[in-house]
Amino acid sequence: MEEWKKIGPVPQEVNEEMWQKFKGLRNKFYGERKHFFKDLNNSRKDNLIKKQQLCERAEALKDGNEFNKTADALQQLQEEWKKVGPVPEEQNDIVWKRFRAAFDHFYARRNEWIKERKSSESEAVSKKQEVIDALTALSNNETIDPQLLFKELKEWQQRWNQA
Repeated sequence: MEEWKKIGPVPQEVNEEMWQKFKGLRNKFYGERKHFFKDLNNSRKDNLIKKQQLCERAEALKDGNEFNKTADALQQLQEEWKKVGPVPEEQNDIVWKRFRAAFDHFYARRNEWIKERKSSESEAVSKKQEVIDALTALSNNETIDPQLLFKELKEWQQRWNQA
């Protein structure tokens, strides 16, 4: 429009025709622009609904105790999240923080479980090593009664299984 104004007046006989052409193209551009942004806003609203549904699914999984399966399911949700387009700007951080909160909750629980599991495995290894040491000492004792040896082996087998 600024360029149109800079050009200045044209002969009176073509003035109205030129103005109508320019105005028509300008109106067409702004009409299509309005339609484009309306569609964009509608798709952003649809995307917000999709992302809210992904948040609900993540929140439903966050307390799962099958850590490997749940981690895989959450990974799949992340892939789906990436495929969904943008959401309205004022909702973007809100929905993202909600989604991440479910993940953070789950992974904190899983990390604690792994830590406990490693600790108990370490404990089990030391208990089993005690059994091995005791059986080694027992095998070196050649004077032990076979019935007593059998009883001792049963006890050590129980300790092994408990470990």
